[in-house]
Amino acid sequence: MTKQNNAGKPFYIQLSHYAAHARWECKLSSRALFQNHPDVVAYNKGQTVPAKLNRKKDPTVFFGMIYELDQS
Repeated sequence: MTKQNNAGKPFYIQLSHYAAHARWECKLSSRALFQNHPDVVAYNKGQTVPAKLNRKKDPTVFFGMIYELDQS
């Protein structure tokens, strides 16, 4: 890519990711990074235990998905 750019030649890159789609899931370790954020705790009405939350409405799962996307 650098060689093409330095030579003034165009190139095309397409990166299709599976992350951040309708099936909300992430690693528990990724979710844990966000589960104690004050805004998330307030949104989840004080609950931080993953098994007691609705995964489809738990913002930490979405945040974890975006974190994993950024890491990859």
